[in-house]
Amino acid sequence: MKPRNVLQHLISTGGILLLLAGCGNFAPSPAAILPTDPSVSPTSTNTSMPPTETLLPPTAPDTSILPTETPTPTASTTTNLPFTGSVILEEGRCCIGGFAGDTIQARAAFSAVSPFGKVTSMRVAEFPGCSSESNMGTMAWEPFESSKTFPVPVAINWVGFYLSVQFRDEFGNLSPIYCDDISVEGSPRPPLADPTDWYPQIRCISENQVHPTPGETVTGTSTTFSWPNMNNLPEGVFYKVSAFGAGDGYTALVASGQTRETSITVQIPRDRAGDIVWYITLVDANGTFLNHNRCSSFSASLFTIDPPTGIKGIHFQYQP
Repeated sequence: MKPRNVLQHLISTGGILLLLAGCGNFAPSPAAILPTDPSVSPTSTNTSMPPTETLLPPTAPDTSILPTETPTPTASTTTNLPFTGSVILEEGRCCIGGFAGDTIQARAAFSAVSPFGKVTSMRVAEFPGCSSESNMGTMAWEPFESSKTFPVPVAINWVGFYLSVQFRDEFGNLSPIYCDDISVEGSPRPPLADPTDWYPQIRCISENQVHPTPGETVTGTSTTFSWPNMNNLPEGVFYKVSAFGAGDGYTALVASGQTRETSITVQIPRDRAGDIVWYITLVDANGTFLNHNRCSSFSASLFTIDPPTGIKGIHFQYQP
């Protein structure tokens, strides 16, 4: 072999060996073979199990946390509202008083509210007790007032004063009947005339000498009480007639009057029909009893009627 050929052969052989040696130690890097793209996220090489869905049985809703429905408000109407009112005597006090025979004033306060319109009128009645519909129907209407005074006659001891009222609005709607009462005390006053020296001359009157007689029935709107002319009254001395009705247990006067004559005519309210008891007393000009103690245990009376209990008078029937 020629020397140049030998050298070329060695170079060729060495190059091949070098190439083979380099190839044995070479391993490509993923970074070298994968392009780097900033818009592509790297993929994790960890392998994980996909999540499994857990199915729970349905449960009833908890009503304690559910929103509640607010009821829709409805517009109120006046059809169910009452027609209300009131009457109060003397600011609700129990009693008033004065001397027997006087007339005092009782103040009444009125109030009324109608759900239908303005209250424009009222009617009042002074019947004993709360007035009935029929009695109230006989009273005249008058303009509504928030207050008013009423004359009250004062009798000896205690009597009751009753006041009833009914209201009406501008459309004619009526209220119920409202009532109030107050006790009236009558105190005796010193007599203006006290002819004690004349008392022995007094002649007493029996039940068969008068009108109305016991058990008699009286009709009409007026009643005349009469008695015999048996006494010559001194100056300043009067006869006084007092009548009471069974409707309130004979507690309040239904009629009274005084005169120097031997008769007197008075009106008794129609609603006081029934049993009436009456008597005659001697009084002075102010109506103060003159206690002569001549005829019965009722010291001022001229009647000889003297039952052990009750009013010492004559009972008759009143039918208007």
